[in-house]
Amino acid sequence: MSDYDTSVAFLGQWGRFQLMVFFMLCSTILPNGLSAFSLVFVVDTPRHHCLVPDVNLSQDWREAVIPMEFWTTKAVHANGFWKYRHDRHNRLMVRAPIEVGWSASSLECLTLCVPCGLPLEEVNGELERSQCRRYRLDVVRNLSDTGAVPGRDVNLSSLEQEDCVDGWSYSNERYQSTIVSEFDLVCSDSWKKPFTSTIFFLGVLVGSFFSGVLSDRFGRKPILFTNLAVQAVFSLAMIASPSWEVLCVIFFCSSLGAIANYLSCFVLGTEILTGNARVVFASMGICIAWALGYMTLPLIAYFLRSWKDLTVAITVPALFYIPLWWFLPESPMWLLSQGRVAEAESILRRAAKMNRVEAPEKIFADYMIYASQLHVPTTSYTADTSETTSVQRYTFLDLLRGGNIAATTISLSFLWFTLSMCYYGLSLNTSQLHSDPYISCFLSAVVEVPAYSGAFLALRFIPRRVAVILVFLVVALSLFFIQLVPQSEWEQQSVSKMATSARLSKHMGHR
Repeated sequence: MSDYDTSVAFLGQWGRFQLMVFFMLCSTILPNGLSAFSLVFVVDTPRHHCLVPDVNLSQDWREAVIPMEFWTTKAVHANGFWKYRHDRHNRLMVRAPIEVGWSASSLECLTLCVPCGLPLEEVNGELERSQCRRYRLDVVRNLSDTGAVPGRDVNLSSLEQEDCVDGWSYSNERYQSTIVSEFDLVCSDSWKKPFTSTIFFLGVLVGSFFSGVLSDRFGRKPILFTNLAVQAVFSLAMIASPSWEVLCVIFFCSSLGAIANYLSCFVLGTEILTGNARVVFASMGICIAWALGYMTLPLIAYFLRSWKDLTVAITVPALFYIPLWWFLPESPMWLLSQGRVAEAESILRRAAKMNRVEAPEKIFADYMIYASQLHVPTTSYTADTSETTSVQRYTFLDLLRGGNIAATTISLSFLWFTLSMCYYGLSLNTSQLHSDPYISCFLSAVVEVPAYSGAFLALRFIPRRVAVILVFLVVALSLFFIQLVPQSEWEQQSVSKMATSARLSKHMGHR
């Protein structure tokens, strides 16, 4: 690598050629920041309750056909004090007919390890319509025909209930539609919502494995643009999905292109750029571009409340990257590894012309040295004999052979696993930090900018191991202290600040 940098040093580090490559490659990362966290909005669950068909019901019965459920963050009984965290808002659910009140005999405990029958006292609670149950429609219709009034003539707690056999009615207060409302991923099918996100990251896993192999075989530039196309085509295809199963398959393919695009861009930039330009690109350039895409997402989502419209809006801009094919060069380092010296020198001569510097007559005069160092898949002649010597090639499996390199690989993989779990776990659940998910998402994106700046400074002035240890300590302490904060309404601001500190730290570690 140092020999290659020496050979291309005549270009300088921040000429017009390097600036062009820097900003073009960073721009291709913007769709990744948009698509990766679109899950926050497109897979969110709007308020919902059982759909009541248009049948002959009195107004009183039409309002009472959905049981009321009491949601609270706390409950008190005679023998002690409990806290419950069961739904996405950390609330305990206890179902009780609204007209009965909070008597011990009328409370029904749902999916809780709470001894029923003990007196419970509500603290900071609210009544909501049941999301998954309703009173049996045929019974309610008969009672409505007799003129009975719910709560006065009929004790609702004695009525039989049923599932939402006619589907659900979703609130349009926040979203016009999401994947959850499109395919009814609620109640007994609520497990499909987190599984949709799992499918996305399974695609990321597979794409991470194959993108490097493909870019080594076919080149950095073709794989970069191919994956931009794959990401765009499959993202647009999602809006035509006839079922949740089909959507998952398409979503998987889209995430393949998303991660492969990111990795190809990263490798292409670090191989073309040298010196300080390479450091800035790898530690700040593509990271800030990711954050800019992330910050733009809640703004677009705020004005486009349908998941299909949002998907189209964040996908179509990928078409504007097509002209970049004629401006972005292939990696000269990759061309050298394939023995295509003339093409590599041609790219560098054009770069020298753009930077207005003079290129040497022979840029890679000692190519046989590079062939040995870069493991060119050809045969080369030694200087003293005419016999050929085959060049050894390496794969990722070589990282697991040998004591030191295997230990380093396993350790760094575990650190990356931990950081990724923290990074996406916090970022994909930002809607819990504030009642408005658009504000939460924007704040989560904004905090990445100082985090990346801090990571850049840490890379320059702090030893690597010390920086990593400090980042992990700050993340761990922030996440630990969040758990100690009581979950009352007036304390949510403190929780948000701690979570923001944790995200700031994990962003630094993630980059």
